[in-house]
Amino acid sequence: MARDLPALYRVDDPSDIHRELALPDPPAGRPYVIVNVVSSLDGRATAHDGSAAIASRADRAVMRRIRSQVDIVLCGAGTWRRERVGAGLVTPSIGHDGAPRRAPRLAVAAGTQPLTPLDPRDTPSARPLAIVGADAPPSVRASAEAWADVAVVPGAFPDPDDILRAVGEVRHVLLEGGPRLLHAFLVRGLVDEMFVTIAPRILAGDGPRIAAGLPIDTRLVARAVYLYQSELYARYRVETVPV
Repeated sequence: MARDLPALYRVDDPSDIHRELALPDPPAGRPYVIVNVVSSLDGRATAHDGSAAIASRADRAVMRRIRSQVDIVLCGAGTWRRERVGAGLVTPSIGHDGAPRRAPRLAVAAGTQPLTPLDPRDTPSARPLAIVGADAPPSVRASAEAWADVAVVPGAFPDPDDILRAVGEVRHVLLEGGPRLLHAFLVRGLVDEMFVTIAPRILAGDGPRIAAGLPIDTRLVARAVYLYQSELYARYRVETVPV
């Protein structure tokens, strides 16, 4: 039986990647959740120094396009600190139609460390949301209240279902990591699509992968694949939920 094949494109201009991007309506009861990650060919999520240096200029442009389609950019505290996620949400973005769009709101899922911004530029113009576990150290909430609205959820670490309730009645959420938070969302079956940039590099070593946790087997179906120079940009639909 023939199966639908993904659209395959070779492009000379990175602005053609996901040019006509549009996201579906959300399912009943929760936002539509997409993921955007960059990975080396052997699955590394960061360079050897722990930075996001494997992301190219073209990948960052694609990231801005994907962000232009969502209401919330969500990340874990470690990713927020390491990659200065808030710094990229200061100004409005541009949609595929060329029209300016309001910058999405930043939401940070806290752990056990204080959430004091490392640099004033890391605080975007729209007041962010910090999602803090009720059992986390008091310093976590206290540090976040100076620069963010704080939502307190049960437990020490925010649970994916509680995170989606905390962000409120929004349509589209973009999850940008880190590995443990992505794993938690995949386990709960709360990821609808994944956008994956594959950098033409092999890094080896013991650095983090794009997802980290107990073994799972989440199957994906490619919707579109773009080749720009030697980088691959793939859009996947999440097909199965791990048991």
